[in-house]
Amino acid sequence: MHPERGPSGELSGRYVRRVISYPDPPLVAETVVLRRWDRRDLSFVCKASADAELLAGTTLPDPFTEDAGLAFIERQWNRVERGEGISLAIEERGADVAVGCTTLMLRRVEVADLGYWLVHDARGRGIGKANVELVVPWGSARTLHRGDRSVRPF
Repeated sequence: MHPERGPSGELSGRYVRRVISYPDPPLVAETVVLRRWDRRDLSFVCKASADAELLAGTTLPDPFTEDAGLAFIERQWNRVERGEGISLAIEERGADVAVGCTTLMLRRVEVADLGYWLVHDARGRGIGKANVELVVPWGSARTLHRGDRSVRPF
C-alpha cells in the first residue's frame, strides 16, 4: 500500500495499492523482447541456476530442481499479483529463449527499483542496455516518477 497523492501532488492520507500490469503485447525493441515469464522458461531457469555469480544475488533456486524452478517462475508472477512490482523475462529477439530477468519493484511513493541480470553468454552484447532503454520509459509511463538503480557485476 502506498500513500495517495492529491491533484496538486500533496499526500492525501489515503493509501492505494499500485499495480503494474504485464505489457500486452510484450515490450519489443530491436534486440530484445520483455515478456511475462512462462513455464517454458524452466530450462532457462536451470541454466541460470548453474551460474554461481547469479545465485549470489538473486532468488534463483539453489540447488535447481524442477519443482524449485517452477516455484521461481511462480514467484515472478506473484510480484504482479501482490502489487510488489513486475518481473519480466528478457529474451533476445528472434531467439525465442530467455537470457535474463528484469524487475521493477515498487518500493516507495512513486519510486520503483529497477534491477536486471543476464546469463553469462548474454553479457557484453548490449542486451542489458537495450533492456534498460525499453523498460525505463515503459515503467515511467505507469505513474513511476523516479527509478532507483543498483548495479551489480553480473
